[in-house]
Amino acid sequence: APTTPETFIGGGAGGGFGNQTQWLELDLKRASSQRCRRGQAKNCYNWIIVYGHRPMYTSRRMIHDWPVGSQEVFRKFFEPIFHKHGVDVYIGAHVHNYERVGPILNYYKCTESEKLATQSGKVAHVYYNPLCTVHLTNGAAGNCEGIDPQGPVVSHVDSTVAKPGYALFKVFNATHLKWDYFSTSGNVAKLEESVWIIKTTNAVVREAGIEVMSIK
Repeated sequence: APTTPETFIGGGAGGGFGNQTQWLELDLKRASSQRCRRGQAKNCYNWIIVYGHRPMYTSRRMIHDWPVGSQEVFRKFFEPIFHKHGVDVYIGAHVHNYERVGPILNYYKCTESEKLATQSGKVAHVYYNPLCTVHLTNGAAGNCEGIDPQGPVVSHVDSTVAKPGYALFKVFNATHLKWDYFSTSGNVAKLEESVWIIKTTNAVVREAGIEVMSIK
């Protein structure tokens, strides 16, 4: 959470580098104004992806956070800015597990856009032409505090994996983006889930000449 050089509670001393809100607004405005139009391939942006420390949504109870309630303060302030400028994906951490939240705004799913697909014989999740930001939280890479257990089942969280792990994030092209989450145990990694975000009517991606995903 943003702090000042004099702040020593809830994150330690920080700040001192200007107006964060103004910088964020200007940066996202520039990116959204330069969205690629059909047929445009240069000097434009196909995807707007934001990274941050805290998640906006989680199944963990807010009483477990510090400062208490800071997640909701963060969400109420930044989520309208993200939606205004069409942020496609927000990747956060802080919570020590992995969670996926579909296209959402103010706790309301923007569209029933999730579909299932086949990827090398396994099920993959697809957000097809989402109207709001997709949220991915991955704070499970390792911490002396251990892994956070899954919180209460809540309708806005689509998936939780309470195991140590990491993710691979790949932008294939202007219309297809993929996220794979792997849990780890010792030197063994296990694919827990694959997620696609697709912004096109063309629902097939080919990787290394092999069809890896087709919508059902």
